[in-house]
Amino acid sequence: MEISQALKNARLTGARDFLDTGSNPAQIDIYGGTPPTGGAAPSGSTPLLAPMVLQKPCGAVSAGVLTLAAADPLGPLVSASGEARWARCLSGNGAWAFDCLVWSGESGQTSGMVIGGTASGPSQGAQIYLGGRLPPVQLRIEE
Repeated sequence: MEISQALKNARLTGARDFLDTGSNPAQIDIYGGTPPTGGAAPSGSTPLLAPMVLQKPCGAVSAGVLTLAAADPLGPLVSASGEARWARCLSGNGAWAFDCLVWSGESGQTSGMVIGGTASGPSQGAQIYLGGRLPPVQLRIEE
């Protein structure tokens, strides 16, 4: 099935509007460990490494891509050291939106980190350290 650009943009606009529901901004939580299935609560052995609050509205849709924007342009503070393996996106009212993988840049570091279901990066995971800042990452949802 082929989908028109207009329909792609409309679906992504709906996703953005869902993320912006509620009085709070949407958030992407970066975790270590193994992701749970279908929005289930992370296990006790799955540490929350960094919560990333998004702007409100959380992003913009253009040409079949929803680009999400972090509220803090410097990136969030890392709350625990570990290898970032997956991320969970929650709407402004705390509803589960999606889980996805975290991919590292060429050197295996967080520079060039991609949050998304697929990526062109060479490996899943990126090491981050307590007290540091998560550098700017690609936050894109494509149709």
